[in-house]
Amino acid sequence: MFRNDKYETEVENIYNISDDLFWKVRNSVSLVDKNIIVVEEIEKFCPATINVEFDRLEELVEGLDSFSHIIHLDGCQRPDARTRQVIIKRFAKLSKRINHISYCVGKNEMIRTSITFVMYASGNENFSITKTKTESLENCLKARPRQAK
Repeated sequence: MFRNDKYETEVENIYNISDDLFWKVRNSVSLVDKNIIVVEEIEKFCPATINVEFDRLEELVEGLDSFSHIIHLDGCQRPDARTRQVIIKRFAKLSKRINHISYCVGKNEMIRTSITFVMYASGNENFSITKTKTESLENCLKARPRQAK
């Protein structure tokens, strides 16, 4: 077990990546509203970092019937084929619980194309691609299920 006193949590780094990268990726995933998760941009896309990200996401949404997801990818490079397969598999596992996924990509056209491919391949058709985090948040709020009165 590794303890990160800054975040007062104990988790095991089983991902074969450096502890610094492990904590950076893990801490890039946060709950910003009762059912909206934000993933900040990470510098390195690989199966290990994607698994760290999704494991943290699954921890945060445990017990939620549904949630929305904002992913910031403004400066990211296109993931390789192996990494895309991990992303597709991990999204497919959660797809029934996702209200909406909104990707903030700025002007990154290459990542926009990759997102479209991955989302359709994983069965997630309720997604948007925006230029700003504010637009992404608005899309997730609009997609929120209406509460019964």
